[in-house]
Amino acid sequence: MRVVDVPAMRMHCACAASQSGVSLISLNYHAHPTQSVGRYTLTPLTRRTDCGRFLVALSIRSGRGAATHDRVYRFTPLFATSRDAARYGLEQGLEYAQQQAATT
Repeated sequence: MRVVDVPAMRMHCACAASQSGVSLISLNYHAHPTQSVGRYTLTPLTRRTDCGRFLVALSIRSGRGAATHDRVYRFTPLFATSRDAARYGLEQGLEYAQQQAATT
């Protein structure tokens, strides 16, 4: 796992899991409704921890067909509910998409 620094966000990229062919869904993550923002499709994924709190990951997809690119980020905060975790992931994704749009 590598750490990716994005202004105003600190997140972990789960590239190793996606490269090995292991999907986050198979790791007991629950997918929440997607949201499209410009060329990105954002999908928050949540998972309950052993202590009963929730982790969040975020899939950011762009492109189509063979040119599809999917980055999955796992965030460090824990949340009381799956909904709160998904909301946080989506907010971070929206911020990321806005920053990318500003640099192009």
